[in-house]
Parts: sequence; C-alpha cells; structure tokens
Amino acid sequence: MTYSSEMYGREAARLIDAHALSVTERNTAESFFLYLAFQDCHSPYSAPQQYLSRFPELKAMRLTFNAMISAVDDAVGMISEALERHPVVYKGRTVIGQLFAFLASVGVFFILRYRSILR
Repeated sequence: MTYSSEMYGREAARLIDAHALSVTERNTAESFFLYLAFQDCHSPYSAPQQYLSRFPELKAMRLTFNAMISAVDDAVGMISEALERHPVVYKGRTVIGQLFAFLASVGVFFILRYRSILR
C-alpha cells in the first residue's frame, strides 16, 4: 500500500530534481512553485503499520494521529532533501528553498474532540 504522504513526497522530490536538472542543463533561472495539500490527519484516521510501529507506547487514536503526522513529516523530509541536493539552484535564490508553511484545516476540531486522548 502506498500512503498518500509517501506518494506526494516522492513525486514532489522528483519534480524538484527534474526542475533542477532542467535549470542546470539550460543554464537558466526558471521559476518553480510547489504547493502540496496533504490529506493525512483527516478521517478516516488510519496509517500503515510502518508508522504505527514508531509509537509502541501509544494507544488508539493518539497512536493513529501520531503515525499520520509522522508520515507527513517523512514526506516533508523527502522534499527538504531534494532541495538540499541542488544548492546551486535553490539555496538562497528562492523562497521555495527556504520556506515551509504548515496550515491545518480541522486541527482545532480534532484536538477538542480527542482532547483527553492527546494529553
């Protein structure tokens, strides 16, 4: 099974690598914009075993939520590593190489509903 975070992280890294190669080969300064909207941390709340096993001390919803966040964190790591592989293209030249913005659409509801589990 491919979890959506993994798929998005791999594809974003592939796009970053392809853009860097294109810029390097043509010796140009082409713009590149990447926007990702992860679906993780939305219902249905589930995660692959590889992420669940990272938190053996947690149970039920807290375990699942932490596993889902861990998958997003790994995907962001893939993207960050892709940017770091091409310092000539991205380092210090563009905002995309320096800025990650994280927004949550339903976090408040989740925290209020599962407040006792998350503490």
